[in-house]
Amino acid sequence: MPKRSRLGRAVEAIASDRQSPPREMSSQFAGPQSILIQGKIMATSRRVSRVSALIKREVSQMLLNDIKDERVGAGMVSVLDVDVSGDLQHAKVFVSIYGTEAAKEQTMAGLKSSTSFVRRELGHRMQLRRTPEIVFVEDRSLERGDRMLHLLDRISRERADRPELDPAANE
Repeated sequence: MPKRSRLGRAVEAIASDRQSPPREMSSQFAGPQSILIQGKIMATSRRVSRVSALIKREVSQMLLNDIKDERVGAGMVSVLDVDVSGDLQHAKVFVSIYGTEAAKEQTMAGLKSSTSFVRRELGHRMQLRRTPEIVFVEDRSLERGDRMLHLLDRISRERADRPELDPAANE
């Protein structure tokens, strides 16, 4: 038997002590920041949130500097949130558009036409194996919240003008 170095003997001892079965082929490709669920490799929630924040930042930069479509400039656009799927293959970019209804429609049409440009640029700027499919979604939650505040203010003013409507005053 040939003489082995101390390192060679240590590696051999570790290999002989291992009793666990070999890993499946699909789980070998799951990195430290991903898990295997029902045969699909899914990213951990921490990684999904980091990718989401990075996409939000990059798309915001593109809206300011890189997208040349005039329709996107028709309304003031801000990126509110990005929802990335667990497998990092799909991303919904929620945008808020300030302006008239016509300007909002033009802006959404411009964003939808620039989707392939945005995806290509994200692929160049981000270090991901696959660039997610991008879908722009108009988020009207700020408008709904503003409308609710105006309605609540109007109700409180009506109650102040008509004391018989205020239940606290009747007690």
